[in-house]
Amino acid sequence: MSDRKKGFTLIEVIVTLFILMAALAIGYYTFVRVLKLSFYHSSTTKSQIDTLMGTALLRYDCEMAGYGLTQSIPNGVDYNEAVSSPAKDYNVAPGIPWPYQIGTYNNNSYLVIRSCLANINSASKKWSIMYYDGSSWQIQGYTDNLGWPANESDYHFTKGEDDNNYVIILNKRDLYAKSNGLYSFKLSTLPSNANIPPSDHIYMVYGVSPNTPLRMPFNRVDYFLDNTNLPKFCEPSTYKLYRTTINQANGGMNKQPLLDCVAKFQVAIKSNGKWFTSENPFGSVIDSQNSQEVRIFIIQQSGKFNSEYTNQNKIDLGDADTGILDSFVPTGNQVHYQWKIIKLSIIPRNLTQ
Repeated sequence: MSDRKKGFTLIEVIVTLFILMAALAIGYYTFVRVLKLSFYHSSTTKSQIDTLMGTALLRYDCEMAGYGLTQSIPNGVDYNEAVSSPAKDYNVAPGIPWPYQIGTYNNNSYLVIRSCLANINSASKKWSIMYYDGSSWQIQGYTDNLGWPANESDYHFTKGEDDNNYVIILNKRDLYAKSNGLYSFKLSTLPSNANIPPSDHIYMVYGVSPNTPLRMPFNRVDYFLDNTNLPKFCEPSTYKLYRTTINQANGGMNKQPLLDCVAKFQVAIKSNGKWFTSENPFGSVIDSQNSQEVRIFIIQQSGKFNSEYTNQNKIDLGDADTGILDSFVPTGNQVHYQWKIIKLSIIPRNLTQ
């Protein structure tokens, strides 16, 4: 009988450790890969949520273009718009305002929208009618005893709450102004301050701005691409899509980032049966009564850089109706990002109200 103690030889230990290290290495590689995919899908999901929120606001602005917008400027009325570029390049003041304008900025579309609702605030969401009751002018729900349905109360003026709102008055689609050119009225001073002679006309009163006298008889919002404050996870050649309102107090630009990591932004608008684009020389003059559809095409980064992913496929912006507005072919580091195209088809709702 052998008296050698049982145990493992050095070779057996080395082999066992090698197998264990190989198993750990495979597990670590799998863990890192899963973690990378987790981060990637997490960033993709966040991008999708941000896109839904951003495009919802863009869609709303386009739908409401022209709401409460005058189609005439009375003699003696002078107004101003933006004071700095690129917004000031699209001013039409003191002329008749257009609900839409399309131009070019950073080799992409520049979109201007005018309406009372372009800057959503406590005043702009409200309106009423002004009528002559036989002895004096009244604003329904504000100076008289005629109320509005309870489910509409948030959209009409309330005595006390809305006294400091600045409003405009429209006779059909024409801006009302006093003989001295005053078109902006503090609600609490109406109807007497308007000095309108007795008549059977019914006027529309639209809220525009809370507490701030008006520099323009509408609100305005501009959409354009700019690479200011681009997040680090964005491909460096991309931009932010900004939604920029024009300040009623001083004409400044209130820039609000809407979408990150945007490579392309193109807009086409159908008016009188014809499609206008940023390349169309007549694209600025779009009839407010005949704008039929807005189509917007956006190419946006989806997720973060992924060295294991490669895509060089060409993406066209446009369709059979608008034609090809632009194209995007990933190059350099762009090939290691996923890109999605966002297509919006929007029917304006309030152009004739």
